[in-house]
Amino acid sequence: MDKRTLARDIQQFCGTGLVTATQVREYLGAGKNYPTKFLEGLPYYPKGKAKLYAVEDVAERINQGKQQ
Repeated sequence: MDKRTLARDIQQFCGTGLVTATQVREYLGAGKNYPTKFLEGLPYYPKGKAKLYAVEDVAERINQGKQQ
């Protein structure tokens, strides 16, 4: 899946253009600690205790993982 299609799919799943680590975990069907390692190094927007990540950045990271 290309980055744009993947970003659109994540956005439809989560309902917004900014997602939390919990939403990424639910989307990927991953374990509890996986999003922390997966999202490490991505730019984020702080909101209280939560970190909000742009779906475009998350989609790009998913595609990078598929290529390796």
